[in-house]
Amino acid sequence: MTEPIGSLSEAAIRGSAWTTAQTIINKFAVLIASLVLARLLDPADYGIAFIATTVGAFFFVLAPWVLNDLLVSDPRGFERNAGTALLAGVGTALVLGLLMVASIPLLRMFEPRYAGFGLLLAVVALRPLADAWMAVPWAALRIRLQYARIATIDGSMQLAGTAGAVLMAVQGAGPMTLVLPPIMVLFAQGSAYWFVARGTVPLKPRRTLFITIYRRFTVAAASQYLNNVVKVLELLVLAWLATPAAVGLFAFAFQLSSQANVVIANQTAGVIQPILSHINDQPKRQYQAFLRALRLIGCVGVPLSVVQGAAGFPVFRIFFGAKWDGAVAIFLVLSFMQAFIFVATPIMVMLKAQGRFRLILAWQLSHVLVGACLIVVMVKLGTDFVALLPRLVDLPTTGDTALPLAASIAGTFMWGIGCPYALHAAGQPAGASWRSVLAALVQPWPAALGGGLLVGMMPHMLKPIVGDLYANIATIVLAAPIALAAIVLAAVSNIDSRRELQQFARALSRRLRLVRK
Repeated sequence: MTEPIGSLSEAAIRGSAWTTAQTIINKFAVLIASLVLARLLDPADYGIAFIATTVGAFFFVLAPWVLNDLLVSDPRGFERNAGTALLAGVGTALVLGLLMVASIPLLRMFEPRYAGFGLLLAVVALRPLADAWMAVPWAALRIRLQYARIATIDGSMQLAGTAGAVLMAVQGAGPMTLVLPPIMVLFAQGSAYWFVARGTVPLKPRRTLFITIYRRFTVAAASQYLNNVVKVLELLVLAWLATPAAVGLFAFAFQLSSQANVVIANQTAGVIQPILSHINDQPKRQYQAFLRALRLIGCVGVPLSVVQGAAGFPVFRIFFGAKWDGAVAIFLVLSFMQAFIFVATPIMVMLKAQGRFRLILAWQLSHVLVGACLIVVMVKLGTDFVALLPRLVDLPTTGDTALPLAASIAGTFMWGIGCPYALHAAGQPAGASWRSVLAALVQPWPAALGGGLLVGMMPHMLKPIVGDLYANIATIVLAAPIALAAIVLAAVSNIDSRRELQQFARALSRRLRLVRK
């Protein structure tokens, strides 16, 4: 199943260039769509849609797409395991979907005020089947490092999904606009993966392997389930304690703040996992390769996240209008959260490449237990204090801001304290020290905070000179070069990350030239 690989680092750079290039192009369409959807939908629409998807994430204990990670972690056994994994995934998906449909009368209690909530849940129930449909062929393409084909499929299908969401919003589909298109995109991606991988994926299941595969799948899926719960902890608490409008403010701010992470960390992590899996029998070499990728992702992602958060006020004021003023402070805090998630994503990938799914399970379980308690306490007891914070930096708020802002602060704190421990655990097989772990994590922050502070102060510095509107416009225009300068400054502070960034930039430039031709 595996193919000869001349240079794993070159393969990683080529793959990252392909996936990042298509995602950057696609995100321009997503940005335009976000502007349109923000005008056509209300915060309550976002809140109801995200409550429905959050209920699904909480309900689906065994996510079939995790079989993709299991197959990638054992590339030499793909042909032996593929058919059995497909049967396990489809069977699990059907059971989960039918159970959720049967539970809709009970699940409607999460949002009894919205008459169409049951239909939203019925659509969400299709998600496991979409995941099962795409898991095996996706693993086949990833193991063969066919990143160009994956990027082409993902980019085209996501673009079609974005266009479909805008059309649904124009037709007045309401919350369904945010629920149905992503699921249809998964079905379309899976169909395209099967077409490209046709004839190369053994479909015959082996009964003797079913128990072994399903046992590993159960552990891996449980860890992924907890990871999914971690990602929606704030939404779960807010769905319980806050209004749909407050949930919508959080959901909209989170969606915007996570775009850079989707472009860089998620895409690059998807590339490096199969490459790291190919050398999981060489722990020191594997850890060094992972650490170089982590430094590169951190040098780009941390400054980008911090600067985007600092630019939130002028962006919201110019593009989204007064009805989203309550999301500005939430967006700022969630951008800092994304800076930590940028680091957590490749750590998760490293542990998956090592096949250490039990460790992932323990990490995510502790995160869920401690994080849920912290968020509930913060939301219950800290909202009065939190409500004062936006005024200290002159940010607008509404009556629905305090609860989601408190949840955002608690969630950011949890990600910040969890990443160092997870990174140290990932480096233990290679004998990594705490000093090297902390050095890798701290490296991009001075440049990031400097760039963020400059962008945050800019509207106040320019307003007396050019007025409010032009000060905001100038801040938005200058935020990009300031972020780039912070990225470069973070990269040049370490020789390894400087070399990796140079190689990545050259590879990305070559791929973009090919796309233009």
